[in-house]
Amino acid sequence: MLEKKAYHKKNLKEKILETTITLVEKEGFQNVATRKIAKELGISSTAIYRHYQSLEDLFSKVIIRLSTILAKKLNQNINEKFSAKSCLEKVGIDFVHFSMEKTHFFNLLFLSPYSPKRIFESETTLIEFPTISLFLQLVNRMIKENKLAIEPPLLFVQLWSFILGYSMLVREGNVLFEQSVIQHTIQCLISKEATQ
Repeated sequence: MLEKKAYHKKNLKEKILETTITLVEKEGFQNVATRKIAKELGISSTAIYRHYQSLEDLFSKVIIRLSTILAKKLNQNINEKFSAKSCLEKVGIDFVHFSMEKTHFFNLLFLSPYSPKRIFESETTLIEFPTISLFLQLVNRMIKENKLAIEPPLLFVQLWSFILGYSMLVREGNVLFEQSVIQHTIQCLISKEATQ
């Protein structure tokens, strides 16, 4: 009995998070409820609320975990030897693939009521969302490398809107995925800003 209590105190919070991620991946966030999580773990729903204030709180922690995983995956293509533009193109391509391959995760991260509503706390401070932070770092680097006369939040919004929107169009089958669209659009944005 003591072992079981120790399990609950030490590992249950992480087990709840991992089980929620597994259920989201299989069924989508819309089909995940505390009862379902509790049933999977063989615990009561009340036990979940000892570790998370609400389902929204739990999903917000899942979003941070998934965003961290996605940022690590996207970060694999970032190399200081390559230009920020080249890295951003690779990140954009991987992001589109993620939207098609991990549809349920993509929906929770970017299209759910639990997704962060504000990206910036202020003009310069990001909320805790590693994928967005990575993207903004590349935007800042691209501005510096290309000597662009644009504020980072503005270029960030332009690029992020394009990548997110393009990902949604591709995954819904509205357009065919072409890497050159990402490359061309990023080049156009840089060229437009460089000439102003």
